Amino acid sequence: MAKAGLNNFWQRAITGVVFVVALVMSILSGERTLAMVFGFVSIIGASEFTRIIGRPARNTFQGSFMMLSTGVLYGLIAASALDLIEVKHIAIWIPFVVIQISSELFSKKPAFISLGLNVFGSVLIAASFGSIQWLAQIFGEYNHHLPLGFFVFLWVNDTGAYLMGKWRGKTKLIPKISPGKTVEGFVGGVGLTLAASFIASTIESPLAKQDWIFMALCVSIFSNFGDWTESMLKRAYDVKDSGKILPGHGGVLDRFDGVLLAVPMLLFYFLLRY
Repeated sequence: MAKAGLNNFWQRAITGVVFVVALVMSILSGERTLAMVFGFVSIIGASEFTRIIGRPARNTFQGSFMMLSTGVLYGLIAASALDLIEVKHIAIWIPFVVIQISSELFSKKPAFISLGLNVFGSVLIAASFGSIQWLAQIFGEYNHHLPLGFFVFLWVNDTGAYLMGKWRGKTKLIPKISPGKTVEGFVGGVGLTLAASFIASTIESPLAKQDWIFMALCVSIFSNFGDWTESMLKRAYDVKDSGKILPGHGGVLDRFDGVLLAVPMLLFYFLLRY
């Protein structure tokens, strides 16, 4: 058992390092690389989502079209962020969502909840990952500080929450959905992320100190809501991991659940501010 646990630790560690390096390199490589990487992530995430809700893409039309719909919507959002199309052209997605909704009517067991989740999943995944492109272009041209800062804060928050939770974690935060999370861990994540924001504010960038602080608060709060939302979905369908693509870490949605609500909220702030 001890040997199995050690092997799992190294598996998680190696996967984690490769994951972080690949993500950082994609951000530093430029706008098109970042768009392509998260396009791939969106489609894989959509595939995992269809499996969770019982409409797996590999053997149902509903799941297959949900993947297509997600990919199209993400592509349109990313293209508009890159100024390849006008924002109004995102409306091209409307026929896809109509077909996506209609497809449920011809399933063996039509279900309104499955229909709603199918469409909800497409919008949530495509809009969240597409928002990363808008975030990177918020100053009119590609700037890596925002997406890179977001993910660094996300990792810092997870680290702070884990360490404080292990050290002082006693009070359950939301036991019915995520029994492992504690109030102490949540506070530790917020505190360490805020500390990181003060360090980040000393780096030369277009962002003001208050921007870094807001980003830290947004990440440390809303990344948890994204995590809990995915956990709630998996619990509802009795699924442990969204997938197996990342050894030791589960699926794409397991790794990127913190993006799902935090990035759109952060984008909302920057659109109002700039």
